[in-house]
Amino acid sequence: MIASHTWEHSEYMSEILDKFSRHLETLNYSIEGDDGDVREAQHSDYWNFAMTEQSGGVLFQSFISVRPGAEAEDVHRFINAMQSQFIVTRIYLDEDDDVAIEAWWPLAEYKANGFETFIDAWNRDIALMGRHPEVTEILA
Repeated sequence: MIASHTWEHSEYMSEILDKFSRHLETLNYSIEGDDGDVREAQHSDYWNFAMTEQSGGVLFQSFISVRPGAEAEDVHRFINAMQSQFIVTRIYLDEDDDVAIEAWWPLAEYKANGFETFIDAWNRDIALMGRHPEVTEILA
């Protein structure tokens, strides 16, 4: 059995998520959920993601459904291929059989230039999936 710990929402976390949200807005993201523990970032050219507190940092997450009928071996080969090329993100098959894409940013390390580089790398990683030759056969 794995023990889990729920990180309580704090005023500090709200301030951090507000700071990240404001920065993302300068990069033309729209942000929803400004009064809770989760912020959703949407952009017309990039993949949407959620931000939430996780283990003393901010977890960035996106989920993509696996196409019905996709072979498990093909899905795992795709995930392994992407994981070997990603810079800041990790990719895995979650308990709902969706492809989860995540990256974590430590709270103590926020600097505007570094955060922008991080977001660029996040977007680059996700764009790699769209260029994979089997993406349309695997992801819905």
